[in-house]
Amino acid sequence: MSLNEELLRRLVETPGVPGREELLREIAREELSSLTDEVRTDALGSVIGTKGGREDVRVMVAAHTDEIGFFVKHVDDKGFLRLQTLGGHDPANMVSQRVVVTTSDGTALRGALQPARKPPHLSKGQEQKPPTAAEFYVDLGMSADEVKERVRVGDYVTMDRTLEKVGDRYMGKAMDDRIGVFVMLEALRALGDHEATVYAVATSQEEVGLRGPRQVAGRSRRRSWSRWTSRSRWTCRAGAGRTRSRPSARVPRSRSWTATPSPTRSS
Repeated sequence: MSLNEELLRRLVETPGVPGREELLREIAREELSSLTDEVRTDALGSVIGTKGGREDVRVMVAAHTDEIGFFVKHVDDKGFLRLQTLGGHDPANMVSQRVVVTTSDGTALRGALQPARKPPHLSKGQEQKPPTAAEFYVDLGMSADEVKERVRVGDYVTMDRTLEKVGDRYMGKAMDDRIGVFVMLEALRALGDHEATVYAVATSQEEVGLRGPRQVAGRSRRRSWSRWTSRSRWTCRAGAGRTRSRPSARVPRSRSWTATPSPTRSS
């Protein structure tokens, strides 16, 4: 069975930060409309496809469409874009990265992500400390007047990356969690006869606190967690199947996580 590389490429390369997933929403609705019986979008922008079955047996498959990125919060006097982070960034991976600024009219402007600091060979003492994510700005290579004319506060910034095949695998931006969306859609495509009602959900705003998934899932709790571990105890390996993970600092070792039914509200 060949991989649907065209769909994977669309999902991975299309920009969409938390709260601005509209381009991904179009792809999700387009795909789900032919794979499910009903498609709707909730108040937070998650796209929900329903494939009918038994009312007493229901299965939800969910994957989020948003990616980490930035909002433009200020354009300074030099025309540099100052940023508000969206999601968890590692500054070690951010220096001199190519980025795309998506403006309010849909125009894509390419730029470079740089930290506001001296270069290593000119810095001393505390100046040599690694930059924080908040210190980065985008240089669009334009005059300040042109930048201020074309870019507005609230425009969003994502990494400028294409999907590339490397050996037998693929690399690109936003694999978390566009791969999950891709697998969900392809699983629906391969689905044969079934009894359960299936909900396929392309969720929004996961990278900023699981907002979309929580909205869809209501008060139901997650069934299990694995933890980030040392290299010798990795729980996530390529080709080894799915896993769920959460930083150990947020999950005490002494606690076990089980499903808890939502409280029933009396009428």
